[in-house]
Amino acid sequence: QFSMRGSTDATRNSFAPDTTFLSQLQNFLRRGFFHRGQFAFEWTPNAYNSLIFNSNVGYFKRRISDSTGYNFQNLTGEGSNQYYRLNNSEAPTSSYDLGLNFKRTFDTKEQELNANLLYTVYNGTDEAYYNQFFVDTISTTSYTKISQKNQTQQNNKNLIAEANYVQPFPFGRLEAGLKSSFRTIDIDYAFFNYDPTQNNWILNTSISNNFIYAENIYAGYLTFSSKMGNFGYQVGLRSEYASTKADQRTSASVFKKDYFNIFPTVHLSYQLTNPNSIMFSYSRRVNRPS
Repeated sequence: QFSMRGSTDATRNSFAPDTTFLSQLQNFLRRGFFHRGQFAFEWTPNAYNSLIFNSNVGYFKRRISDSTGYNFQNLTGEGSNQYYRLNNSEAPTSSYDLGLNFKRTFDTKEQELNANLLYTVYNGTDEAYYNQFFVDTISTTSYTKISQKNQTQQNNKNLIAEANYVQPFPFGRLEAGLKSSFRTIDIDYAFFNYDPTQNNWILNTSISNNFIYAENIYAGYLTFSSKMGNFGYQVGLRSEYASTKADQRTSASVFKKDYFNIFPTVHLSYQLTNPNSIMFSYSRRVNRPS
């Protein structure tokens, strides 16, 4: 749990094209709390097999309140423009993940099979209210008020399944694996303007948007490594098929892309004299946004 209160005072001078002065005073309050729980257990029926289940659950809530006053003036102090802005927001979020790991060992040293399953869910809501008051500098009792609010709902889901196998040989080591991931991101952003004549919030469709992104990836890899005297090497190949879909629900715009890639890797090393060695590496990869 946290709580932070403070204020800032700033002044800005502009000299082109006209000389103006801006005074800004802000008071703010930040509050929030966070809770997380964990649970796990392991089942080992024999010396070769083990199964581990783990889970994490978290909840976070943040509140922000701030008020800011702005005062614009020209060089002579005329043409004063004053307004105040009040902001209040609340953002509760929750997340949980469930994991399952299976491990199988063998009589042969370093021979091993691992299988993992991970499911992650994130849900978040952010609701913010903005009230802005424009003060009449001639009659300070008169002002114009603008009220706005936005609501954001986000739901992320991610499922990862993978299996990896290691087979040692007298002349080297072979590793192979498969991995699939299924990810969806759903962000629904709504912006409203308050209409005092209707006493109601009016949705601004030019700013609001509902965006859904889906990505499915299927990958496999094979790696072999060995050492002959002072010379060592590792060669590998990874293939990947990905299917993506971006759906802008508000504008009814859908973008799809499917692609297949191959990623080779080569690592070479030669031991000169201890601890000196020469190494050469080549790899190809793809970086994705988080």
